[in-house]
Amino acid sequence: MPPPRSDLLRQLQQLVKLEGADDEVLAFVIANLAVVASALGAREDQLEEAMRHEDFPGRLRRHLVGLRQRERAVRAVEGGVTASKVAAALGASAAWHEEGAHLDVQLLLDAGLTAAGVDHVRFEGNGLDVAIAKRTLVDLRRHLPRFPDLGAYVDVGGLHLRWRGGLGQLNFSPQKCLPTATVVPLRQPVVRPAPTRSRSFIGNVFAALGFNT
Repeated sequence: MPPPRSDLLRQLQQLVKLEGADDEVLAFVIANLAVVASALGAREDQLEEAMRHEDFPGRLRRHLVGLRQRERAVRAVEGGVTASKVAAALGASAAWHEEGAHLDVQLLLDAGLTAAGVDHVRFEGNGLDVAIAKRTLVDLRRHLPRFPDLGAYVDVGGLHLRWRGGLGQLNFSPQKCLPTATVVPLRQPVVRPAPTRSRSFIGNVFAALGFNT
């Protein structure tokens, strides 16, 4: 079974970086003609024609550099879209208590939240503006055990994680960040209306007679 296209393309990209490896590059392309042609967006006969030119390795090298740049740009856009979706869901999960906005831990540690090509995740809403390094969230996702009672909240002091009834805890202070951060729009606190006082039977009678109670 032949290697996947992405693996072959990666091998070719590494090969064209080597000095004096033009013959090896040609041999690799010939051995994987169909896959390379598809990756370059060309027909096999077009690629065979291009290989007859003396400067083919140089052309191929430049084309692969442009291809890598386009792939990075596409991944950056896709990562930004994914991060925005997870950030919106995380912000909507915010439940406000005295200590701050409690967050859904699964969404906080979701890989999608750190998929964008930026260095920070920023929590905004209800007077809070707290930035946490993306690297911090990546490390938490990789190394922090998923305790059954693991919880997280954010306040003016930063991001806080608690487990085992508060015996275990991690605290991360807010950091300065560039404007280009993944923003988590924290849902505003729910303001509950004050309970109305129900009138007694006598009160209703007085009200019906025009007296205020």
